[in-house]
Amino acid sequence: MSDDQALKRFLQELVRGEKGLEGQELQDSLQGLLQAIDRVQSADTEDPAELLRVAGLGAASKVLSSAQPSVGLSGKTFVGADLRGAVLIGADMTGANFSSANLSGANLTSATLHHAVLISARLNDASLTSANLSGANLTSASVMRANLIGADLCDANLFASDLRYANLTGAALCRAKLGESMLLGINLRRANLMSADLQGANLYSANLSGANLYYVNFNDANLDGVEVEKARFRQNQGIPKETRRQLMQKGAVFED
Repeated sequence: MSDDQALKRFLQELVRGEKGLEGQELQDSLQGLLQAIDRVQSADTEDPAELLRVAGLGAASKVLSSAQPSVGLSGKTFVGADLRGAVLIGADMTGANFSSANLSGANLTSATLHHAVLISARLNDASLTSANLSGANLTSASVMRANLIGADLCDANLFASDLRYANLTGAALCRAKLGESMLLGINLRRANLMSADLQGANLYSANLSGANLYYVNFNDANLDGVEVEKARFRQNQGIPKETRRQLMQKGAVFED
């Protein structure tokens, strides 16, 4: 087991009250913590992501307790940070910069990422249930298989993002920019996409059942194999007459 893994396990067990503090194990663990503190104190940076790297805690730095949602992460910079599996339930990260960061498998349930920058970030398999991503920039982000049930993505920029097989049931995507995005197999049941831009998006086999699709731009979008039972359309661009007829046969409702 690496020093990084051992320290992570020690900290987790200590927090849960499962670790007794005694003997050589205590000395070794405390020595590791003291060395990490020394490295941070001598570092010529105030960047949080860089400090985590300098500390040498690696995965241990990701043990961010959900019991501390008030930790001040608003406006902080985590560019390129490795935050796989991080627990940030309910955390306020308004305006934080996670460009190119790896948040795969992270738990961001009910987190606030309003106007956060997540350009080219990886959020594959992350939990973002009820998260606030309104106005966030997720250009070219990878969000495959992520759980975004009930999330707020209104005014978010998801241009050229990869949301294959993500679950956005009941999510709010009003005015969201989803042009050129990969949406194969995405679940958008009962989602609100009013005035969203889906120009050039690939929606193959997407589930749009019950979704609000008023004023959505579908120019050059791929709608093959979509499920549209009770999906509501109105004044949409990019839906030819034949495509409209096929969608209506599948249960879509056109209100114009």
